[in-house]
Amino acid sequence: MSSGVRHLRALAVLFVWVLSCVCGARRSDGELPALRLADAFGVDIPVLENSSDLADRVAKAGFRWVRLRVLWKDVESEKGVYRFEKYAALVRELDRRRLKVVLVLGGSNSLYGGGSVAGEEARTAFGEFCAAAVRQLRGKWRLWEVWDRPNVGGEFGPLKPSEYALLLQEASRRIKEVDRGALVSSGALSGVDLEYLREAFARGLLGSVDAVAVQPMRSEPPESVLSDLSRIRELVDRFARGSKPFVWVAGWGYSSNWSGVSEDLQAWYLVRSVLVCLSEGVPLIVWHCFAWSGKDAVESGFGLVRWGNWEPKAAYNAAVHLLSVVGGATFRRRMELPKGLHGVVFDRDGKQITVLWSSGVRTRVVLVPKGKLDAYDALGRQIQLEGGQRVAVELTDRPLFLVGRVALEGVEGLFGSEYSKNASKLLTSWAEGRI
Repeated sequence: MSSGVRHLRALAVLFVWVLSCVCGARRSDGELPALRLADAFGVDIPVLENSSDLADRVAKAGFRWVRLRVLWKDVESEKGVYRFEKYAALVRELDRRRLKVVLVLGGSNSLYGGGSVAGEEARTAFGEFCAAAVRQLRGKWRLWEVWDRPNVGGEFGPLKPSEYALLLQEASRRIKEVDRGALVSSGALSGVDLEYLREAFARGLLGSVDAVAVQPMRSEPPESVLSDLSRIRELVDRFARGSKPFVWVAGWGYSSNWSGVSEDLQAWYLVRSVLVCLSEGVPLIVWHCFAWSGKDAVESGFGLVRWGNWEPKAAYNAAVHLLSVVGGATFRRRMELPKGLHGVVFDRDGKQITVLWSSGVRTRVVLVPKGKLDAYDALGRQIQLEGGQRVAVELTDRPLFLVGRVALEGVEGLFGSEYSKNASKLLTSWAEGRI
């Protein structure tokens, strides 16, 4: 069987529409294949000794994907002896709940090369570890991510792009010796490090992977990621030979303990982050994180729930609401709206679901319901719409969910004059179904 055929079969196992994206398949009108949020949204989780309760909570929230780290030094504390027991126990719990798993293989090991993986001995030993991990943890729904943030590293510093490309090539080779259909991803870089990607791609990294992970942490609003995703895809197009790896988001989030980020703002940013990535055709979006088990205050602020008592934060409620309203719906399009306005449209069993918000501006839009129209905020609280056949609502950085067919008649105020005519044309076109 050719490597190309194996690649396609592996992608089909992951999820059908990713296969279409990787192979460049689009509908005749140029649109991406139908995508459902339920198939694309996941969350980072810690590895616990007793993992049953954690797995229950993640599944109950509605997530389909989880991402966890398998640390080399934890598994191999004696040369050639691998202990995967706690990881295997967690993976079994996840499999029982039909959760799909991203396993991040990485972390230095002082048994080899003084802890650095830049040398041949450590690189070979890491490949052995990866092969052992696949033998012990393989399953139907797996994505193997090699290393975590290689551009910043851990206790032994970052890997040069050339060093990381060699490490990934060895790891991928050993993984696919054990499982020919395994899906292998590059490790998520810290931030959008285009120079690092460019050099690693030039060193042949793309020939060893099925996916490219990016971790676009930032203090700026989520919509700023769009240009970064575009530049990363341009690099993939430039350096890929044959099938192009898909680009996915691994571990993006906003900490509620960052200055200026409240728990409510974290919730709104979660919804906007996921919808922006989905609208850009990103097939897998992993939020950092479900809960943080350490003591670092900033890291603990990323969690959707509080560690210890599992108390839900606003971001947890926003994620649950997002999945309950549009998780099973089909993504249709990102609306072409004036600068500062954002909207995405879904279809669920013939019912239109629209999510609208603004960034950097506050304005009012006039809605014209085409029948029953329900409105909710990002946390799932119902909003009473008043006005009958024409309803004026204010758009802010808080996403507004509209369930039911609706047209936008116009925009009121607070846009600069340069947008006024364009706004009217765009909104009229959308109301008539042309965009």
